[in-house]
Amino acid sequence: TRASRDQIVLYRLGDAAPTVLTSDRYVSYAPSFSADGRWLYFLSDRAFVASPSGPWGDRNTGPGFDRRSKVYALALQPGLRFPFALPDELAPATEPAPARGNGNSDAAATAPIVIEGLAQRLFEAPVPPGNYSELLVGTDRLYLLDREGDRGVLKSFGIAAQGSSLEVLAGEVRSAQISADRKRIGFVQRRGETDPILVVIDAGPKLPPDLTPNIVRVNDWRLPIDPPREWAQIFADAWRMHRDFSFDDRMRGL
Repeated sequence: TRASRDQIVLYRLGDAAPTVLTSDRYVSYAPSFSADGRWLYFLSDRAFVASPSGPWGDRNTGPGFDRRSKVYALALQPGLRFPFALPDELAPATEPAPARGNGNSDAAATAPIVIEGLAQRLFEAPVPPGNYSELLVGTDRLYLLDREGDRGVLKSFGIAAQGSSLEVLAGEVRSAQISADRKRIGFVQRRGETDPILVVIDAGPKLPPDLTPNIVRVNDWRLPIDPPREWAQIFADAWRMHRDFSFDDRMRGL
């Protein structure tokens, strides 16, 4: 939704009920459910470290705020323990961690979302802030597309209580997506002055040593096109845009 700032909205298809989950005090975006269906991860611009530290820096009319994005998660049921929570007396490190699931279990698929108090069950992941534009949630790792200047860098962060660090997976990445079963990552990468390539890899912390077998060959694809049907679709789409956004029946007869 767009009021003053983007917010995350949960829309339940069964009763067509939208629920606003995040505050309009911060920009929030890129929502993604966890593999076990118990968490809703998203990005939000809530890190504000001024650069320069004062408003009267050299040739600067005011402070700038770089690397604003941080990773947050909403617990979709009460009583869940955050996967990044450090061990304590209630959950010692010697106890086995609860299974996160692979996204295919019946229990995860049928776990009901408890709306009451959902917006208050907010957790912050220990991921360093960045200029993130995309967030992908795997079974045991988060994948983030970070902007470093005019370059896109795909990074990963392990979903663990301790010992995780932000690792570079691939550079010069334009966009990325994860498969429905969370087993593969696809991304578009530019290499020098050549055309961008589409790469599909197994989800993990590192790229394979040789990417050649993982590059999808698209140059020899052939797609059937029916021009009359395509033109009819273009005409219908233009008509819908005029109908929904430009039509005013008070113009009849003028």
